[in-house]
Amino acid sequence: MDSTPEQQLQLQIQGLVQGVGFRPRLYGLAQQLGLRGWVRNSPSGVEVRLEGPTAQLQRFLAELQQQPPPRCRIDQLHQHWGPATGELTAFQIAPSAPQPGPAVALISPDLAICPDCLADLHNPHNRRYGYPLISCTDCGPRYSVVEQLPFERQHTSLADFPLCPSCEREYADPGNRRFHAQTISCPSCGPQLRWQGNTGTAAACISAAVSALQNGQIVALQGMGGFQLLVDARNPTAVASLRRRKGRPDKPLALMASRAWVNQHCQLSPEEAAAFEAPAAPILLLRRSRQGQAAVAEAVAPGSPWLGVMRPTSGLHQLLLEAMGGVVVATSANRSGEPLCVDAGADAARGQGAGQAIAPGRAFAFEAHLQRHPQGDGAKHRGQRRAGQVAAGHRAHGHAQQHADDDGQRGQFEGRRKHPQQVREHGLLRKVEPHAARRSIAGRILGHDARRRAQVARRVEAQPPALGAGQLHQPLGQAGQTFE
Repeated sequence: MDSTPEQQLQLQIQGLVQGVGFRPRLYGLAQQLGLRGWVRNSPSGVEVRLEGPTAQLQRFLAELQQQPPPRCRIDQLHQHWGPATGELTAFQIAPSAPQPGPAVALISPDLAICPDCLADLHNPHNRRYGYPLISCTDCGPRYSVVEQLPFERQHTSLADFPLCPSCEREYADPGNRRFHAQTISCPSCGPQLRWQGNTGTAAACISAAVSALQNGQIVALQGMGGFQLLVDARNPTAVASLRRRKGRPDKPLALMASRAWVNQHCQLSPEEAAAFEAPAAPILLLRRSRQGQAAVAEAVAPGSPWLGVMRPTSGLHQLLLEAMGGVVVATSANRSGEPLCVDAGADAARGQGAGQAIAPGRAFAFEAHLQRHPQGDGAKHRGQRRAGQVAAGHRAHGHAQQHADDDGQRGQFEGRRKHPQQVREHGLLRKVEPHAARRSIAGRILGHDARRRAQVARRVEAQPPALGAGQLHQPLGQAGQTFE
């Protein structure tokens, strides 16, 4: 008979611990160690209560801190030890509980499609084959769909799409990678695509959009983070039309491209290759290869040897890109100096009032208006490129919602500073040129208002920290170059 004394351990955990598979990881660890209790999200982060042998509780703490989920970050961990009460039963993920006071938990940025979901997307025997809104605990929308904290499905814009029995089984299965994944869905229960206001199959809608792109038209893609404008990157007339309608006469345009296309048309270092595949899916500033000199229309990046490239970030982008041969121009749906478009009717009316339509003739959207916090996509690059440095960019996925901490550690998302009405400010990355007396903080986000931008800029200039995990080095290229 085991006479090891038992204790109760209570944990209050703050940081980037919601929407990153944190609770499923703790569930698996507690099961492995034979501990009783529960874990739940709270407005401030995650709460845990455990009972079991002291040695096992200490091991739980050690493994939690040494091997946390890859995309989480623990900022504070408060622990309280006491005698076991015997009231806790088998470990479970408990429902979130309301608490007084402000909600200060951090929410994960949107995460680009992961390799496992990519495999499901292409597997004809998988029930999510060709489903554009595929996701799991490792990828999918987070910040874009959240309405309030804690991060639970009923607090997101997916609350209107109850899970079907098959998704429910996956959600409740500890051995499934969609265990307690808040944004999962499938063709039976999730949002569907619309083309020109008509709901249809994903294949039919994507085929119609591809046909429009191949015919030189601009496609407005309403995804999770607002509208994007897409055109065939190889069609100079289409690119010129996009520039005219956006009011961007010469600023380089961002590309969305497959890894195969990038390998063929760009020079890609190992560092850049790793950044390209990262969940943040940043725009990388890459030098064109010899084969890439004429791979896209000259108007994409006039007179520049560099291309701003990101990988597809969702199943929808992936399917579109494959049908388009691996590359499209993908830019935010806003005119110069205006916020990102998030509402088709209102934004179209505003564009007509200004004398120039901002909603193209071809609209491509999900069945419901899912985005809650629109994401911009501007990235500024300064300095000259040096060997071994990663040219990084922006995006709703990861870096556009993070900033570098003052101590140089991994960038964190300011979940409580959400101002979608100021989206014209959102997503700008400030890069600081290297200096002999300091090292730059790369990837710092200047968001939300001019005063905060000025404050952050002053801190950037003053700080000499080393780069931390999850940060990308200063993107270097043509001085002052900005991609849209």
